[in-house]
Amino acid sequence: MIGVLVVSPFTRQLVNFLERLFREKEAGRGQPKYLTAEVMEMPGAAFEAIRKETIHLYDKSLEAILHALNLHRHDVNSDAEIEKIIARSDKPIPINVDEVYHQDIKTLYSAILEYGSGRQQQDLRYQAYGTIYHRNGQGYQGAAKKPEPFQKKS
Repeated sequence: MIGVLVVSPFTRQLVNFLERLFREKEAGRGQPKYLTAEVMEMPGAAFEAIRKETIHLYDKSLEAILHALNLHRHDVNSDAEIEKIIARSDKPIPINVDEVYHQDIKTLYSAILEYGSGRQQQDLRYQAYGTIYHRNGQGYQGAAKKPEPFQKKS
């Protein structure tokens, strides 16, 4: 009982400390959520990751465009009449479109292209390996070893 009385005044500080300590790491601005080296190993999973990341890019782009027009996504997706939504959108939404483009959209788009081209290069390397391996029927006679899986540059 005494322990509860001693600790109770510091409950808020303890909660704040624990929330900071165990907070999940979020992807940084414009950083991919779904593109990882592990997913790259399987073509189907890599394709799905690129699809999800493209949707993520679309969401970021739509949000930037709507905020530049002083609109919110939930208003545009609602059943309300567009004239009423526009009439309510007189309060500016603070956004720097150039900053959002360069830090979020452009960075994310570049990551998707880099990831997709890496996936394509890996497929070509394995295709070439398979062609050489099966050509003479005795095994791989070309380079010293089988091509390594794609590793994303840090």
